[in-house]
Amino acid sequence: MKAIFITIFSLMVIVTYGLQAAELKTVEDFTLKDYLNKAYTLSNYKDAKAIVLLFIATRCPVSNAYNERMQRLYEQFKDRGVVFFGINSNKAEDVQEVKKHAVVNKLTFPILKDPNNVIADRIKA
Repeated sequence: MKAIFITIFSLMVIVTYGLQAAELKTVEDFTLKDYLNKAYTLSNYKDAKAIVLLFIATRCPVSNAYNERMQRLYEQFKDRGVVFFGINSNKAEDVQEVKKHAVVNKLTFPILKDPNNVIADRIKA
């Protein structure tokens, strides 16, 4: 798989310090499906100013404490060329649980399912 350069923002860095202090990483291209079974390929967004990957868990109190903040950041930056993806890498949380969590918490950015933690492990999330 061809490596592409993507800007990844650590959720905790965004929340704590804002976008200017976020860590930049190179990520190999990947394709994941969201809870509606739509596939997203990272390299399709190479023209974005930045791509934000947020690792989200439906049952994690820390992740859930930032649901509103993640949505606000998405709303603030989506029209400025910044692409947001939530990634759920928790094997215990199925696609229907991810969908319900997104709907209940009004998360409107795509939330992708990372079965078997492949992407999370690859970038050491």
